[in-house]
Amino acid sequence: MSNNLTIENIKKEVDGRNIVDVKLKDMVELLNKFREDLKRNIFSEEKTLDECNSVVFNPLMEEYMGYRKAYIRQAITKEEFENMVLSFIRQEQFVDIYEKALVISNNELSNTESEEISK
Repeated sequence: MSNNLTIENIKKEVDGRNIVDVKLKDMVELLNKFREDLKRNIFSEEKTLDECNSVVFNPLMEEYMGYRKAYIRQAITKEEFENMVLSFIRQEQFVDIYEKALVISNNELSNTESEEISK
């Protein structure tokens, strides 16, 4: 896919793929980003706006970025941020993909840690 975020390019990427697979990939991405964000203390607002612009077509990530922006701007505490995100991704409509994504995300995390240890 080219770097241009257009509806045509998004459709090309999603065409022929099972929508559950697409959502699963999105959820894994969201979980990994959430982990990174919880570890970070200082955010760059500029980077956040760039990231917001780059995920406009992903409803899961778009919702997440709203919570993230509130947290960065200190409108909500870290605990509130965590609770809001976890409540959002554990909704009944997402529960299956959330659980599958958690397994994939944890496996990726384990593989990354194993690679770092072996270095």
